[in-house]
Amino acid sequence: MTARRALPLLALPLSAAALVLALLAFSNATYWSVNATLPPVLKTGNASLYPLARSWYVLGPINATYYYIKFMPGWPESYVVGALAARESGWSARLVEVSASGNPGGPFAIFLGGQVEISNTQTAGPYVPVTAPLTWSMTATSRYSVLARALINKGGIYAWQWVNFTAEPMQRLYQQTFYCPAYTFSFTTQPSWLTFYTSGDSEAYIGTTPSKLGSIQALVLNGKNGYAAAFINISKWIGPVPASWNFTTWWALKSSLTGTDYAQLNFFIDTTGDGRPDLEVVYYISVNGRNPMLLAKTIYGYSLPNVSILYSSQSPPSLTWIKWSVAPVWSTGRIVGIALVIYSPNGETTGYFANVSFTPTTCPLPNGWYGLGTVQVYPGYLQLSGNAVAYMRLIQGALTYVANFTGSGTYAVFTQSLTPIFGVSISGSMFSAICGGSTAQLGSYPSAAYAELRPLNGFGDIIIRDSYGNILARYGCYFAATPYYVGFQTQTGQQLRVYNITAWG
Repeated sequence: MTARRALPLLALPLSAAALVLALLAFSNATYWSVNATLPPVLKTGNASLYPLARSWYVLGPINATYYYIKFMPGWPESYVVGALAARESGWSARLVEVSASGNPGGPFAIFLGGQVEISNTQTAGPYVPVTAPLTWSMTATSRYSVLARALINKGGIYAWQWVNFTAEPMQRLYQQTFYCPAYTFSFTTQPSWLTFYTSGDSEAYIGTTPSKLGSIQALVLNGKNGYAAAFINISKWIGPVPASWNFTTWWALKSSLTGTDYAQLNFFIDTTGDGRPDLEVVYYISVNGRNPMLLAKTIYGYSLPNVSILYSSQSPPSLTWIKWSVAPVWSTGRIVGIALVIYSPNGETTGYFANVSFTPTTCPLPNGWYGLGTVQVYPGYLQLSGNAVAYMRLIQGALTYVANFTGSGTYAVFTQSLTPIFGVSISGSMFSAICGGSTAQLGSYPSAAYAELRPLNGFGDIIIRDSYGNILARYGCYFAATPYYVGFQTQTGQQLRVYNITAWG
């Protein structure tokens, strides 16, 4: 595990608003009478981490200071939440657990000046010279609290204060994956919009494939001295789809195609927008045949202009599932129907079709997302190329944004004018931190799975994690601009694929 940052969290300035000037319990009566209202050791809070972490105090006969932090459930966390600050030299302090509640569900440790004071296996630690930073680390899953005494000592003069540590898991507020709607039908039944057509001695039916093909339910087309066709009325199934969409089917042959045998995909395309087909486009596979069967008149009752496209003159191997894809089907119009066809004019050929699928070539951005330049949604990812940016508004209450992406480009928190405030750039497995106009090399992390951005109180925390959440690299910097968007950016020659982004708070 590697931790690197522009300014270590150990060196973060401590907020004056969090200084505790309250009563102490002293065991030395003389010192008590002189210093009861001006404690020699102050408990401070790290205001830069707000609202991820915060601290406050309650005045009473004995003052109590509260440290509160929210954590990513199941992932390692570590922050300097404050310090014990001495007003004069010579003081030391330690922490002693008094009580605990809840179950963190994993290890935690509270450090003072680098020494473990309290953990899931330890209830007290050694005296440490103060001033000393108060670091809180954990890999927790559930809310837990620890009530402790801060014991203060200088030359036999002792005092103590209450300290409460409470941690709560963040909740997932937003999650976005990128997908295209896919429409798939598996041939296990024969709905009303699936019709069979045959000629000669051919057969078409829903049956079981040979054992070598898995003995599954599939469409069986046996072309014998004619054709066997299965027509899907797309208009009745899912409604007309753009001809620019992609079509896929998984199919197999009982025996390889020979001579003038054909395997065909006959698409019926409406080019005028009236819902009726105006064009028949046939993609076919045949070794020697160049006149595939046209079916518009058989299915629709009238002939159509047609285009026949030789997909391959090589037969697929027998009894092997093959993916047959056409992308896009046609440049214009909408697909209203398709026929799957096995055609053997002077012999016999059997084909099996497991399913059919239509997917868009590209899809619109999700709701709430905006894009400039070449930004496209594909099944499973968002892609940016060249000078492009894709972004969304920050989520109210979110403390951290976790994203998974590959390629080359930038993941950042932006101003309203889309100026990067802080973030991380990637090129393959190389990562660099971005803080305003400056960059810092983080190194190469082939096992990196997530980049995490935390826009806190004027402080940007950048974390690179592996698939288990372990911290591979970390960097932090201060900013004065107002965070407004989170998103991704590429420059000339760059291409970035984004698989998901999640906001927690």
